Order: sequence, then C-alpha cells, then structure tokens
Amino acid sequence: MWPCSTYCFRKKTQSMIKHSRAYLLSQEILCRLGTDAFPLNVFLAAKQACPLPVVFMTLSEYRGRIQIQDDLLVKDALCICRPGRGYLILYNEKQSKKRIRFSIAHELGHIMLGHLEDGRTEISGGGLDDYTYFTMEGEANTFAGNFLAPPILIDAVVRATGRMDPALLANIFYLSQQAIKEYRLEDYRNWKQQSPHALEQTLLARCRQSLYLYRCDNCGQTAADEYAFCPVCGQSAMQAKKWGERAAMQYPGIDLDAYGRTKVCPVCGSDELLAGQYCHICGTLVVNACTGNCERSRKTALPGNARYCPYCGSQTTFFRDGFLTQWQEAFTEDIAKSAFDLSDEFPHMF
Repeated sequence: MWPCSTYCFRKKTQSMIKHSRAYLLSQEILCRLGTDAFPLNVFLAAKQACPLPVVFMTLSEYRGRIQIQDDLLVKDALCICRPGRGYLILYNEKQSKKRIRFSIAHELGHIMLGHLEDGRTEISGGGLDDYTYFTMEGEANTFAGNFLAPPILIDAVVRATGRMDPALLANIFYLSQQAIKEYRLEDYRNWKQQSPHALEQTLLARCRQSLYLYRCDNCGQTAADEYAFCPVCGQSAMQAKKWGERAAMQYPGIDLDAYGRTKVCPVCGSDELLAGQYCHICGTLVVNACTGNCERSRKTALPGNARYCPYCGSQTTFFRDGFLTQWQEAFTEDIAKSAFDLSDEFPHMF
C-alpha cells in the first residue's frame, strides 16, 4: 500500500522468517500507523491501515440481516471484498477475545497482501487450488502474528526478563499461549538470525513503555515481570500497574549482548570477550549474577541495571563490584521525566 518505503524496507532487510513479504509488510504498517502501545487495538488499526472502508460485523448479526441460517460456515472470521465499497469482515463472536483479535489481524493480512485482488471477493478452499490457498493462509498467519506481537518487542521482553515465557508474552500482547507457541516463537527464533531494520528500532522506541506491567513504589523502576524484589532498589514486591497506565521508568545500567554479557569489559575496556562468563583479558565476570546464587538466578541472566536479584533480593555482582552505583545516585531528572503517565483508559482491547 506504500510502495516506495516498502521497497526500501524489503531491499535492506534479509529476512529469515517464512513468508517474509507478510512479515515485512506487517512491521511497516505498524510504523506507518505510528503505533506506540501494545496490546494493539486491532479493529482501529485495521480501519486505519486499509485503503478502502472496512466494516466489522459479528456472524450472528450478518445472518440476521440477510436472513440465512446455516449456509455460511465461518469458524473464526471471513473477509468479503465489496467492489467499489470496501471490505466486510465477519467474525465469530462465540470465539474467545484473544482468538478474535488474531482472526481480525489474519483477515487484514489478506487485504493488505493483495489476496482479494484479481476479482477475488473472498478466500476459501473451494475457489483456489490447494497450493495457492495454503500459501495465502500461511502469509496471512505470518502477517497476523507479527502485527500483533512484533519480534523486536518480544526480544525486548526476553532481554528484560532474561527468559522466554509464553504465558508472560501472551499477557503482554493479549494473545493465547497457543498462538504464542505456534505462530510467534518460530518467527522470533528466525528473526534473531538477522539484524533489526531501522523501522523496527523506531517501533521499539515508541512502544517500549507499554511492555512494562509492574512498577516499584519505592524507586519507580518498571519491569515486564512480577519480580519478588525490585532489581534496582531491592524493595520486596513490585506492584501491578493499572490497566492503561503506560508510565515507564528505566534506570541506566551496563549494556549487555544477547547472551547477557557486557559488550565491553567494565574493568579493562576490552570488547573481545570469549563465549564464557569472564573477560579473557583481565578475568572479570562479565555477566550480572546473584551473589546469593539462588536457583532461579542461575537459569536467568539478570538485567544490566539490576543491583539486586529480583528473585531472592541478594546483591548482584555488578553492584557488589562497583559497576553500578546506589539507585539514589543514579536517579536523575531525565529519568524522572521519562516516567510519563498516559493514564487514559486503554482503548477497547480489540
């Protein structure tokens, strides 16, 4: 729909994700829409993205209007192209809200990918050969998954928490755990083999604050996970933010790579680190570990700004070794200003 920038995005990005055309288009549309919060309001996004008007209607309402009973079989959703008038997206209101959201994004994918062109008014197995049908369905699924849960945002959550947690991701992006496992994890693993595009970095900068669900009442630090202890000040229990409250406060820390290691040794400054946990020049521990050696922290890389283990409350090695200052010293006016609060109610979850 935006040929110039789409060409640029695709030309510069070597995608490892299956159905890469659908993936790239989904990320570009999110950037074009100025998306700055997740879970995404998929109904509004579909109306804004489509070049022609879109009407949504439940299956029951549609059947009542045209007085039919059982000859229209729609398990999840169906998009009907109305030449010259736009699109009608029918959805089965008996499905769960999370499934409906994915189905709406799936039908939007059919529209944006051009599947309803060439005189085609709907996508159905009966009107297409098997190869074309399943290719289109695969593309629409890829579009929907990446539209509702972009891989760069999944990566931000994984980096912040130190683990891949389908239940947490399902909560943040308001998807079912089944959708996360079946449609998002494989794409994410493939995405990790490529470099993020500038448009994805822009999306991350806009949306980062909406990913944090918990906040410390003492120092204001926000986190994606419900930690037992605040990783910055060590206070026990972080509080759930109110729904729609998007304030985000992140204290500065040491920049880590994808494996939880410092990118530069904090002691000797070497950037030639071995694959292990120690600098091969001076022997400094280059991962932030729990000094209490609690069981959970041994399985999870701690964030680069963590002064305390979020699981047992012990000091971290970065704090013990003086790489991080007391949180009161790190608190600055700029950090305080970053904790803006857009407390308007979240738009309708769809």
